[in-house]
Amino acid sequence: MEEPANGPLALGYRTWMRIGVTYSTNSDFMYTGLRALGNDITEGVFAFGDNSDYGGGIGPDQLVVRFVNGSGLDASGAGSADGLEIMRFSGMDGGRVAIGDEFHYTPINRQPQRRLHVHDPGTSNITDAQLRISETLSDVDPVAVDFRSTAEGNLYINCYGEEQRVGIEEPLPLERLDVAGNGRFQDIPNTAANCVIFGEMVTAGQPQDNRLKRLDFNNDPNSYLGGDGTWQTIGGGGVCDWNIVNGGLDLAMGYGAGACVPGNVGIGVQPAVNARLDVYYDATESGIPEHGIHTDMIGGSYFNYGNRVDLESFGPPYAEENYGFYSYTKGANKNYGGNFNGYATSNTIANFGVYANGDGGAFSNANYGVYAKALGGGAAYGLYATASAGLTNWSGYFNGDVKITGFLDVAGTVYTSDESLKTNIQPIDSSLSKILLLDAISYNWNQDNDLNIVLPEATSFGFSAQQVQNIFPEIVQQMNHSIVDDEGNPTGETASHLGVRYVELIPILVKGMQEQQARIDELEIQLNSCCTVANDTRSFEIDGNVTEKDIILSNKSIILNQNVPNPFAEQTTINYNINDDFSKAQILFYDAGGKLIQATDITTKGAGQLNVFADDLTSGVYSYALVVDGKIMDTKKMVKQ
Repeated sequence: MEEPANGPLALGYRTWMRIGVTYSTNSDFMYTGLRALGNDITEGVFAFGDNSDYGGGIGPDQLVVRFVNGSGLDASGAGSADGLEIMRFSGMDGGRVAIGDEFHYTPINRQPQRRLHVHDPGTSNITDAQLRISETLSDVDPVAVDFRSTAEGNLYINCYGEEQRVGIEEPLPLERLDVAGNGRFQDIPNTAANCVIFGEMVTAGQPQDNRLKRLDFNNDPNSYLGGDGTWQTIGGGGVCDWNIVNGGLDLAMGYGAGACVPGNVGIGVQPAVNARLDVYYDATESGIPEHGIHTDMIGGSYFNYGNRVDLESFGPPYAEENYGFYSYTKGANKNYGGNFNGYATSNTIANFGVYANGDGGAFSNANYGVYAKALGGGAAYGLYATASAGLTNWSGYFNGDVKITGFLDVAGTVYTSDESLKTNIQPIDSSLSKILLLDAISYNWNQDNDLNIVLPEATSFGFSAQQVQNIFPEIVQQMNHSIVDDEGNPTGETASHLGVRYVELIPILVKGMQEQQARIDELEIQLNSCCTVANDTRSFEIDGNVTEKDIILSNKSIILNQNVPNPFAEQTTINYNINDDFSKAQILFYDAGGKLIQATDITTKGAGQLNVFADDLTSGVYSYALVVDGKIMDTKKMVKQ
């Protein structure tokens, strides 16, 4: 039966609301109950009604969820008279839902503006986000996405968790933003920053309205990306002739005939390119210099490099070999692997024909500033360097250790010895006794050595470094050598050997000679002072002429024998004989410097023997003298080992 115009239907009441409870005030109502739709199909319904169609009442009426507590005397929130609004349902514009506590009936602009309107006035991107979608409810490490709209209308997407990725139509994003499909950007700002955009114009006449598109590489090394965003064939037929300059006289860049190699550049190369930069030049005209690569650097810059190559190998894996510059020459009257000339047309601080620095730090077993090897007959030079006139000229200047495995032929050698460069200057003491302990040896080099290098085959003379180390440890040092293979190339392994700085033996030998000469001079003075005796003069007449001659006769018998054994280790014996009458006789013992170390009195006339024990005596050369009544009669040397 049709309801009257001013009946319950005019208030929003429906006939299916007979089963339930209806609340009514101000000609508006709310209903809770059941709505039967068909056989065993029923809805549970919360409904709120509005009489806006009856008499033009004010509306729309809304359904609000509120939470209340306390006395209702607070200014806002759950303790206020209205309580805390949590959610609002509005019937305007097809139905809207608002979540938040600031939607009220008035003013109208504070009503929900979309089907779902979430509002939170907070400012924190994390704690005050308006909407959270989560997989877990953990407060410590949630798997969730929070959304928040800023005052400017920007949307922040805060991804919580370790990955922090956002996917659009991509359930397993692999990047911060992973979009499965096309993306569109409108009104892209035209700024001064450089940028490249691969895409397709969407709206004709609007170049900043683009749809991003995918562009696949075609895996064709003979193609390039054209200005229209498509791949184009280079030169046609795989011939990579790129730039012809100077009116067609010079080939600026090109491979020549043959297939192009990815990543390689050839200049005049036929038929193919075999390096990152491959230069080929056919010099058929003789008598003039021809250059595969010629570089002139002229200018006043702080650093000028005619050719600079930096090579770095990182890994693992590491490169087996790196060459900053590799040159191979063959078949000419003179072959130069590299001809470098440091030449100045005006005053300069320094010119370097070759400046080499081998620096591997802790990552290299062997570093070489210059590694040169000469092979073949005739005249072969691994490194040939000259220096013209100037303030300071060095054909070769090496700042660091230099290793030479063959003969060193030096026309003139000068060693730095300026006193201004020295400190802690001390005289050398007692060199002679140590020099006498050195064993000079002849030897031949071991050709089957652990360095795998060829050493001189002729007989050599020198010392054993191990013995020199016991006597003069200051001039012996450990040397680390690089082991080379059968072809003379470094293997990366090292071996250690002892070396002797032979030049430093020169001042030691000079000091020893000075000590020896001082001792000789002293003995000559003593010998001259002890050998003066009275002359007995006799006259002889021969053929009527009287000839005079002085002769010295003596029956004195004073003998000092050489000690036996000599050299000795612990004990030696000295025999002597004094037949003359004497007041005082002694045997005196001196060290190599002439210092008296022991005096022994002889009290009886005739033959005698001294047994000398020297366990506590250091190795060296010593002397002993027989002195009778204040005169040195004889002196001998003995060696303690």
